Amino acid sequence: MFDHLQSERNKTMAARVSQPRIEYVAVPGYFLQDETKTDASSFDCWTAPNFGLVPRPYDSDATIDPDHTRTTQWVRFAHHIRTLNRLELEREKQAAGATGNDTVLPNVPVKYRYKVLFLGRHGEGYHNAAEAKYGKEAWDNYWSLLPGDSTSYWVDSELSPKGIQQALAANKAWAQQFHQGLPVPQIFYTSPHVRCLRTAHFTFSGLQIPLSTTDPEALATLSATERQTNWGTLKLELKVKELLREVISPHTCDQRSSKTHILSLFSSPSISSSSSPPTVTDSSSEPPPIVTIDDATFAEHDPYWSPSFHETNDMVQTRLRVAFDEIFERERPPYPASVPASTSSYSSPSPASFNPDKIGDKLGPDHFNEMAQSELGLGRDFISLTMHSGAIRNTLALLGHRPFHLWSCGMIPAVVRVGYHY
Repeated sequence: MFDHLQSERNKTMAARVSQPRIEYVAVPGYFLQDETKTDASSFDCWTAPNFGLVPRPYDSDATIDPDHTRTTQWVRFAHHIRTLNRLELEREKQAAGATGNDTVLPNVPVKYRYKVLFLGRHGEGYHNAAEAKYGKEAWDNYWSLLPGDSTSYWVDSELSPKGIQQALAANKAWAQQFHQGLPVPQIFYTSPHVRCLRTAHFTFSGLQIPLSTTDPEALATLSATERQTNWGTLKLELKVKELLREVISPHTCDQRSSKTHILSLFSSPSISSSSSPPTVTDSSSEPPPIVTIDDATFAEHDPYWSPSFHETNDMVQTRLRVAFDEIFERERPPYPASVPASTSSYSSPSPASFNPDKIGDKLGPDHFNEMAQSELGLGRDFISLTMHSGAIRNTLALLGHRPFHLWSCGMIPAVVRVGYHY
């Protein structure tokens, strides 16, 4: 019976892959984690300057801070990514012979957009602690197949106290980087496993972000004092995607909780494993995150896990490809789509003379908010995904990124060029 279900699952996954409608290519040269000389076993993104962002100039610096005296590396990086995307938009218009009076975006076969992904691994769970306690061989062959032991329960494992502390440390690191101009992720995705939801909660809840976050480049015009005072609390919404889950294996920690349990996780201040011990109290005074299921077909009970099934890497990458296609399809540039009336009189210069701030001049002070970005075919640039070691390993392979192992609660940023085929 289960073999039949898996066969149907594989057929469904294959049918959902949109290839070649969307392609993903990691772009090296921006983060130390891109470089083969960076040792993943000793690298800690939370203590590395700017999460590993390479200190370097960008061609786009000339339009925001040519002398590198008014802004930070993060602000110039964010400006660079947005400039790349606006240049792509201009090239599309030029390739199609568009004029300044056109009211639709051009019909070109492929449109490219640059995205920055923050791929975070969950903090230590009780299953991780148990593997460390019993050793890998005993864990794989015996303990991982059980729901727990006399002190811990690890079916869809909760975070251990150590895992919570790891996520809280990550929270402090994000807070420090926001004060350096790190762009705030515009959307937060997470695996359906409890340990990922908890990690995302502790990592991002209560963070103070610049009120100019809809216009990150406006930070360049603020004084140091103004940067410290124009802040507000991040309103966290976690979007749960089934297919971002860990590699499915007979390990009971790979079985997810029910949909009802997932949606009720933050309705109580008590954090405990779903069967009982141990219990950790969340003393945070911040409002709980909003949790939404991002899949229309998300079942009440786990439809994929079985004590006799183990995904191959090819299977994992196929379903991750489906997840990424679903995520980035909503960022797809219009084909064609109306250009806002405020930009209809903007004439396209050559790429060499293109000043990306001209579009902003036409759109006004809110030209980087999500609506304006979407209308221009630019979409979200910075995306957070909280996942697992196996899922991230296969994601990096899918993107063509060098392998980079993450320890519990580690994070790797990656610049990705997304190609939309029409």
